[in-house]
Amino acid sequence: MNARPEIIKLNPMNWPPPAVEYGPYRAHFFAGMEDISVQDWNAHNPNAYPFLSHAFLHALETSQSVGREKGMMPMHMQLLQEEQSLGFVPLYLKFHSYGEYIFDWEWARGAQAAGIDYYPKLLVGAPYTPAVGHRLLMDPKYFEIAATILKSFCEQLGLSGVHVLHCLPEESKALQKAGFISRETHQYHFHNSGYENFGEFLNALKSRHRKQIKKERERATDNTLTLGLVRGNTLSQEDWKRIYELYENTYQRKWGTPYLTPNFFKNMPSSVQQTVLAAIARDSGGTIQAMSLSFESDTHLYGRYWGCASAYDAIHFEFCYYRLIEYAIETGKKVFEAGAQGEHKIKRGFVPVTIHSAHVLTDPRLHNAVAHFCQNESTQEDHIKEFLGKLAPYKSSPNT
Repeated sequence: MNARPEIIKLNPMNWPPPAVEYGPYRAHFFAGMEDISVQDWNAHNPNAYPFLSHAFLHALETSQSVGREKGMMPMHMQLLQEEQSLGFVPLYLKFHSYGEYIFDWEWARGAQAAGIDYYPKLLVGAPYTPAVGHRLLMDPKYFEIAATILKSFCEQLGLSGVHVLHCLPEESKALQKAGFISRETHQYHFHNSGYENFGEFLNALKSRHRKQIKKERERATDNTLTLGLVRGNTLSQEDWKRIYELYENTYQRKWGTPYLTPNFFKNMPSSVQQTVLAAIARDSGGTIQAMSLSFESDTHLYGRYWGCASAYDAIHFEFCYYRLIEYAIETGKKVFEAGAQGEHKIKRGFVPVTIHSAHVLTDPRLHNAVAHFCQNESTQEDHIKEFLGKLAPYKSSPNT
């Protein structure tokens, strides 16, 4: 199809943008999840991926964790053909690069040096979430149509580009056909090789790593705290208030202002709470002193938030890695993603895996520079993953 999308100029005082026509297709934009049918959106969210559920995204918006004041305005796109819904794209207009975990700060600085406005830009993905998953919620045969509309939308409105983060490999390939640049980075994931229990997992490790994990698990329980795993919908409002305090404490110690607001935790819908697995350590008075929050889909477990009131020995390893690996094995999850970065995860059972993203920049100079950057980075990534793979703690390569 050679037709270019007919885009109407955006009125900054009128949000969301008007619909876009592209041959027999139409792209309709929404200012928030409240304007989108729950059933229609979730029907296009396979495997119950938690971070793109209607309830999760709506909770981000109603809690003001995303929005104009956060520099991240929802403008979710629906693709239609003759009024039939073909799917959705979780889409945001962003005025910064915080909370993305696929870092483009160097690109922004290069654009500035060349006199190119880098912000605002379009982001496709789950806000503040470095968890791999589908980003184009539609049949793959429509991927290129959606990508072309997004690309032309940027060109017509003078936006710098579109960034599709933590997407699936097949999405990245389709986006390349529409002129996007493929980018490869890496994370560390645990792959469940059909282990019967945590003990069988340990037996798959080399002796020194097996001994270290056993010692760290013993140290994590060598205190007066009561440790356990609970479902999110069993926690009280007081518990959620405390969880936010610990979450906020982690950000203030390491990075500054947390991305999520207190209301995200306070008013989290029960449907979202049901996907939450909380590792909780309580003192003798019942107060939570350490916690981690994970989310699960039909096939994956995703570690997300961590907080601790004091420097309890080894509880971070227990709550962010071992207890969750154990849960993933017991419940038959295929993969446990423990978040971005962290080479220390390797000796604890995680292996380096390729993370895909796709990018298109509207200024040819910037697009070509980013393409060159990503090509060089990909070569470096291959060497890095090859080296890190040799550090894996397994007696033989895990079945990934």
